[in-house]
Amino acid sequence: MIHEKGDYLTAVAFFISVAPPLQEPAYWRRGQIR
Repeated sequence: MIHEKGDYLTAVAFFISVAPPLQEPAYWRRGQIR
């Protein structure tokens, strides 16, 4: 587990910045398939 707050915040910020772009195309593709 990550105990340092700095690393934790960095991981959270990285996840938040990376997750939306990865998820949006999936929703677009699902919408196009339907």
